[in-house]
Amino acid sequence: MKTISRWNLVLMVVLAAFLSACSSTPEKPTGGFVPIQDLGAPDWVLKGQGAFDDRAFYGVGSAVGIRNTSLLRTASENRARAALADVFETYVKKLYKDYQESATTGDMSATSETQYVEQALKNITNMSLRGSTIVDHWQNPNNGEMFSLAKIDLEHFEKNLSQYNDLSKQIRDQIKEQAEKSFDELDAEIDKMEGR
Repeated sequence: MKTISRWNLVLMVVLAAFLSACSSTPEKPTGGFVPIQDLGAPDWVLKGQGAFDDRAFYGVGSAVGIRNTSLLRTASENRARAALADVFETYVKKLYKDYQESATTGDMSATSETQYVEQALKNITNMSLRGSTIVDHWQNPNNGEMFSLAKIDLEHFEKNLSQYNDLSKQIRDQIKEQAEKSFDELDAEIDKMEGR
């Protein structure tokens, strides 16, 4: 009889331990994926350049899967600067094209000048990109993805252009005028796309 009681006691202890272990295991949430817009992400994470109305260029970069927080942040910042460089390069190419069209209208001898201006714009672009700043960060609470926002003001670009003394004042003023015009056209395009 004592043998049966011992077995019952052992069985009850094992069963109690098993049940208590099961009850303390937290349940994993079901559903998994949560859209980023439902996580309270800032507008710039989703819209990039389109999230702003000011006269500036923006680039958004992100990184995920890097355990070291400092490296994760640096990687997302570098990707934001790379995205900004792409946006800025496209803008400067359009600016150069607009300048080239206005400079060569009726005067085909302006070719060497436009080539010189093209190189100057590349140098000014590099100066401006070095002056870019990271203005914001956001981390996705679901997967740890780090987002960074890089910015260059149009004023910063124009300041670098003013300091570039290898170009005549007339050419610098003409490029500034084209820059303002191009930015206004870009604003109008964004407004049209967003139905404003």
